[in-house]
Amino acid sequence: MARITLRIDFGDGRALGPGKVRLLELVHQTGSISAAGRAMGMSYRRAWLLVGALNQTFRLPVVETRGGGVGGGGASLTAFGSGVMEAYRAMERDAHDALATRLHELDAALATPSGMAGNAAAGVVMAVCCSATHRFSKPTQSRIRLLAGLGVEGDAHLGITVKHRSRVAQDPTQPNLRQIHLIHGELHDELLAAGFRVAPGIMGENVTTRGVNLLALVRGTRLHLGATAVVEVTGLRNPCKQLDDYRLGLLAAVLDHDKEGNLVRKAGIMGVVLAAGEVEPGDTIRVELPPLPHQRLEKV
Repeated sequence: MARITLRIDFGDGRALGPGKVRLLELVHQTGSISAAGRAMGMSYRRAWLLVGALNQTFRLPVVETRGGGVGGGGASLTAFGSGVMEAYRAMERDAHDALATRLHELDAALATPSGMAGNAAAGVVMAVCCSATHRFSKPTQSRIRLLAGLGVEGDAHLGITVKHRSRVAQDPTQPNLRQIHLIHGELHDELLAAGFRVAPGIMGENVTTRGVNLLALVRGTRLHLGATAVVEVTGLRNPCKQLDDYRLGLLAAVLDHDKEGNLVRKAGIMGVVLAAGEVEPGDTIRVELPPLPHQRLEKV
């Protein structure tokens, strides 16, 4: 879904945009400029320079700092700074509401992104995994069989109603929207670069893919796996603390924030099985988008 990105230019090189406002929000949450910068993936120096620029933009300071001592150092928003942050978010909401119709028109006219063309071969299955017991990881298999309306044959999460233990504890009659879990192999590459060696199945997925931007898919997308199997995408996998039990820091590594500060979950997607069939490494993945309007993926 298209969204408005608001940037306010005051002249003389002074501006206020989503990045600076997100920095202010994180300073407010963490009480530290350096911690706020780390959360946004920027250097200590960069965060301080941005805060300095904000304090010089207005007549009143936006952020105030305090030196070390018995209570320790830190930073906080001034009353004026909180007002600036709230005013920006209010203008953002107002702009989106005012332009919602035009945004929907533009969104509907967008070309299909590369790797998501309907019914075109977009990717490949790299590995398939299955476990009959509830465990963090799933061992790789030579092939798995998908059963329509149920999930992966022989897997602990097979069924019409929820099988994930946390969901069963809440309401065991909920429909099972997490019959099958897919993770993009590109995430494994990203984690390896960050120092985490994660093989297929380690994070509990049933299918490891490559060549399809899973996180960019929309709800209701159909993934044709191999000759006959079809999976309908229901939402994003919500990563849990078991990742840190496996390797400390792994949970944070599969979470991110976009430029507007929204949480980005990178631990793959969930789906339900529409059509049965066997799936094995090397099988092609064909992407079939649902009719417009599209709905972005949310956690399930």
